[in-house]
Amino acid sequence: MWPRTRTTPKTSSPSESLEQKLKQHPELESHFEALVQIVENQDGSLEKADDAEWAILQEVRKLSRHSLTEWAQQQADRKAAEMPQLNPAASKDKKKR
Repeated sequence: MWPRTRTTPKTSSPSESLEQKLKQHPELESHFEALVQIVENQDGSLEKADDAEWAILQEVRKLSRHSLTEWAQQQADRKAAEMPQLNPAASKDKKKR
């Protein structure tokens, strides 16, 4: 699946271009590159529309899984960062006795 080590991408600003935003998410960028390769069909392996459709569907499924996983991780990170502010007495490093 995806590597467990992850970098926390910074939040992009609305003024950044799509290319700049994708550079912050290299795995998303690779999925879009794969879609472009399917559309361009430079190796000529996709001769029928059914074959191209299947290849596109498979790549979009991968893109969807990765996007939702990344979204969920960012949500979890955001909530974890909010917890100390909401309850300063709570600490994940302290043992209950």
